[in-house]
Amino acid sequence: MTSIIGRSGICRAAAGGQDRPQPVQTARGGACRAGMVLLVTIVCVAVGTAVMLAIVKQALLSRREADLEQYRAQTLWLAESGMDRASARLAADPGYRGEEWLLPAGDLGGSDAGRVSIRVEPIADEPDVFQVRVVADYPVDAVERARKSKEFRVRPRG
Repeated sequence: MTSIIGRSGICRAAAGGQDRPQPVQTARGGACRAGMVLLVTIVCVAVGTAVMLAIVKQALLSRREADLEQYRAQTLWLAESGMDRASARLAADPGYRGEEWLLPAGDLGGSDAGRVSIRVEPIADEPDVFQVRVVADYPVDAVERARKSKEFRVRPRG
């Protein structure tokens, strides 16, 4: 049986008149070269995809960390405001014992609400001195949120 290479590059068997496609065998190994080019292309696409996925993952982590940092800064400001509010309320009313202060998103200039819990307790062995505990949460309804607590003693001026 003799193989003849036609114009299309497909080998045709000369004996028996069969026209079955056969792999082309040339002196340079053309079939092998085409397979290697395909393999290299697939590997390059896979590596490029892996690199892009890593970049996207890092960008998402950076965004999440920036959001958490913003939450921490907001809770610090809310806790400071809670301390100021407790001091002002105690100065106006020595019977003040605290509150849950809910701040809507619009008041905070963002899309999330905040909450400040204020607890005021008199100190037994120090008359006219109060222990104040402030706990700030931001954002209120999020799974991942920041919390800041502060405690201080205050003697209301009145």
